[in-house]
Amino acid sequence: MFNMAEKNKTALEIRLKELEAELDKVANSLKSEKRKELIDKAAKSESALIYGMEYERKSKEIHAIKNSMKRIKDGTYGICIQCGKTIDQKRLDIKPTAKFCITCRKKNDKESSK
Repeated sequence: MFNMAEKNKTALEIRLKELEAELDKVANSLKSEKRKELIDKAAKSESALIYGMEYERKSKEIHAIKNSMKRIKDGTYGICIQCGKTIDQKRLDIKPTAKFCITCRKKNDKESSK
């Protein structure tokens, strides 16, 4: 598990820094949007909505990365939180924040689509 965790730890740390910088930019854009009184209300609302959605998406990814970093520290990274089996390295390479093995992910997707 240690090699798997270390392999993805650097990628997670880099992505976390990128997202935090992007989130700061989005937050600053939201603040500047609020100050611009000359922008049409409709355009302003649409723009604020887009920035808000982007902010939320990046916030969720940051949360997932921080959870993965905690699992690396705890020694539980790469272990499915549902069934306890090892998550395939190929899956972790594609999605380093994966917390479910592919079997459990598919099962959960099926159940949530009902």
